Amino acid sequence: MQPILFLSHGGGPLPLLNDPSHQPMIDSFEKIKQDLSKLDNKPSAIIMISAHWQANQFDVTAQQNPSLIYDYYGFPEASYHIQYRAPGAPELAKSIVSQLNSHQLASDLNQTRGFDHGMFVPLKLLYPQADFPVVQIALNLNDDPLQHLKVGEAINALREQNILIIGSGFSFHHIPAFFNDSYFGQLKQAEDFHQWLDNIIVNTPDYAEQQQQMENWKSVPGALFSHPTADHILPLHVCLGAAQKTADKTYEFKLNQWPARCYWWN
Repeated sequence: MQPILFLSHGGGPLPLLNDPSHQPMIDSFEKIKQDLSKLDNKPSAIIMISAHWQANQFDVTAQQNPSLIYDYYGFPEASYHIQYRAPGAPELAKSIVSQLNSHQLASDLNQTRGFDHGMFVPLKLLYPQADFPVVQIALNLNDDPLQHLKVGEAINALREQNILIIGSGFSFHHIPAFFNDSYFGQLKQAEDFHQWLDNIIVNTPDYAEQQQQMENWKSVPGALFSHPTADHILPLHVCLGAAQKTADKTYEFKLNQWPARCYWWN
């Protein structure tokens, strides 16, 4: 069975442009890539939950050959010519929609949506050959943490088909702080939040307790500083819902002095 991964995917296309500040992230992804290479089987497909696609329901990409969406602005011209030619998986998409609807999670096939950079940036680092079909699931604009946990619970059964589940977000996503040193005095807020996150994801063996804590994540000290919006933390909720246990591996790095985490569940 394939693992479940939560990835902190960096700033836009910068991890693919040799940006020096992203070297610690690239090093962590190299470790993840090495760990993936040690698995007995390669994945048959990848289900990706990206922070960069939100919809009014949990829609699913259904094209056979989705295009790339360069959903970032003000970067070098080369970043708009990045290629990642992973195919889609329409039949898998139908299975996902069926699973979600059977769990009372409104979902439908999306025949026009391409792959955003929350998909192709981390996957280009981990699987540069783009030789696995990929399907994306949208986050729900309602930002309901419990519903996103339930999405993970709903798609967990698909792991039996040798499918890799990846949540692509960021454990710290206060964008102005990455570029403005005046925020550095608030580093403790980010560190406190990550200490809490590690405690829940790594050290809390009871899934019911994990679920309760993650449902109320906004009340945690440092949470709203670390995540002024919920989009980059909700992929972690989906991953936890799919795993329903503590993470087996943690990968830590810093981006411009701010803490970041990736998690792996067997």
